[in-house]
Amino acid sequence: MRCLALVALTLVAGCDLYFSDGDDEPPCAAYDLAPAQELRNPQTGMCEGIGYPCDGACGPCTADAIAQPDWGSCYSMCEQLSEHSCMVTAGCRVAYRDFPTQDRLPEFLGCWATAMSGPIQGGGCSNLDAHACSRHDDCAAYYIDQTNALQGNEFPMEFWACGPEPIGAACASDQECGPNQRCTAGEEECNSPPGCGNGQACPAVCYGHCVPDNSCANVDCGPNAHCEQQCHPCDGTMGPCDPQCQPMCVPNTNGCLAADCAPGYECVEVCTDGMPGNPNCGECTIQCVPSTACEALQTEAACSGRADCTPVYQGDDCTCYPGYCQCNVLTYDRCQTN
Repeated sequence: MRCLALVALTLVAGCDLYFSDGDDEPPCAAYDLAPAQELRNPQTGMCEGIGYPCDGACGPCTADAIAQPDWGSCYSMCEQLSEHSCMVTAGCRVAYRDFPTQDRLPEFLGCWATAMSGPIQGGGCSNLDAHACSRHDDCAAYYIDQTNALQGNEFPMEFWACGPEPIGAACASDQECGPNQRCTAGEEECNSPPGCGNGQACPAVCYGHCVPDNSCANVDCGPNAHCEQQCHPCDGTMGPCDPQCQPMCVPNTNGCLAADCAPGYECVEVCTDGMPGNPNCGECTIQCVPSTACEALQTEAACSGRADCTPVYQGDDCTCYPGYCQCNVLTYDRCQTN
């Protein structure tokens, strides 16, 4: 009997032992020692600690259970996903920081889990409030800075609007996208091919989505202006991220309009693309380059004015020596490249 008593004591070590004649109710389990779980408030985008409800495994609880709000978990697999991976993953939704009073594109905040009552798909996203938007994994939530946010608040945001996810067509290469678009497949995103479900043998091909190609290669600024890549550093609120870049047309101030090139030369602006890591991000330099080939120049003056050209002459009344000739009469013949 001693051994059996020890075994029984081990089995109930997780509960409070309570001995009575059966008339009194057992006390509630020590749930107040359990750590609170964190759920994301869809109105502010912030994680808030919510205490666990009473665990009545050892008997009924006298305390009222803590109501669980219908919010998504703060620590889900969604948190690690990129923007476009988030859009195609069930149960995950994208969130953006918006700037309605500025000429500025929304910035990706993060990928969050849908509310526990979700995910819902279909039915539209317009005019949904913060909670209804958080139940959809096909809607994007937009947040703005609160003007009266307390100093030190790490995420002073307020829900602004709900809209459909800005997702493009699936693609494996840039050739599958439309004009002025590029494919995110590869380093940015690597999803399974469309229609490849769980348990199926999927080909080893990374799929992404078609997104706008925000580079100067697709921008025509017209005369007296050129395109520069304007980059804004990521603030890192939601972790490391790439700078936000977009092409901008800027006037040719202090450029070719003020350049004075020598005869036979023309002014051109050579601009860099502003790729990450390029110290000349978005900068342009002025260069005077030959307007025509040396052989096409018709006059001696034009040929002599070009450092890359040499005038060639016909000689008369010449006396020749080893290695050269000396002529009393020289007649310009043609121009040739050095």
